Amino acid sequence: MEVIYEHLMDEHRTVEQILERIDETTERAEKKREELLLKLRKNLVVHMKSEEKVLYPVLLDNKETKELALEAIEEHNVAASLLRELDVTPKDSEKWHAKFSVFMENVTHHVEEEEGELFPTAHKVLGPDKEGMILEGYLKEEERQKNSLMRRIERKIRETV
Repeated sequence: MEVIYEHLMDEHRTVEQILERIDETTERAEKKREELLLKLRKNLVVHMKSEEKVLYPVLLDNKETKELALEAIEEHNVAASLLRELDVTPKDSEKWHAKFSVFMENVTHHVEEEEGELFPTAHKVLGPDKEGMILEGYLKEEERQKNSLMRRIERKIRETV
């Protein structure tokens, strides 16, 4: 059985690859930035919302992981806010890349803390049975989040046509 942390770390690697591709773009690559930002949003938002619905509530109930989970939730809030700012800032501006750099640093820091502190602490506290249940719930929630995101995208497309 796949452990929840391996699944989350695989998702982290996917997000990091997209971030690197975006970071390599120039101001002239406005369309490419938009495409990659959409891909990032699809992966990152689904990941964050699924963690918040399934993993973090369990960690908030445990004194050894509560503070780490609270911090992770706040880091998600900052990332979501920066992502919204990236959406509305012109992709061909210097300001956009500056915002993106701050966003990328925030996400990278969050991933390092999750993988270096939160996951190992959670693994010690939760045990394999609980982790298996979390993985099962996470995968279901992830599917719900993906479907919800697709419905929102389709609705936006219909509104613009």
